[in-house]
Amino acid sequence: MREVYLGKSCDESLIDLIRSEAGRAPAMIERAKSGPVGDGGGFDLGSSLVLESENVAKIMCGTITNVKFFPCVERAIVVAGNGIGNLSFWDVDCGKEDGNGAYLYRPHFGPVSGISIQPSALSKICFFHFLL
Repeated sequence: MREVYLGKSCDESLIDLIRSEAGRAPAMIERAKSGPVGDGGGFDLGSSLVLESENVAKIMCGTITNVKFFPCVERAIVVAGNGIGNLSFWDVDCGKEDGNGAYLYRPHFGPVSGISIQPSALSKICFFHFLL
């Protein structure tokens, strides 16, 4: 993916994070098979929702056409694509010392019409039918 990375900082931390999460994938799949995760309390519809400013980021230019949450055990990672072929990974939980946690790639020139992330193969990323 190095040839399509548009960022100024190094993307090694993102690559290392995806590799480490890929190693945890089998345990995550087994846990999901055993039933719902959490305390079983569900979501309280009467509670108020608040969007904090630190949970908002501009991760790419243009209109976002597709968004997925990367299935991680310990981190929140958002993957988004736009109409001009950009794909951005946002590590929501990254520290301020690591920048804003956004990693921008331009794998192709057409709109991103779909993002599919397989929990059993997190490190498999492809564009134009080429596996990276």
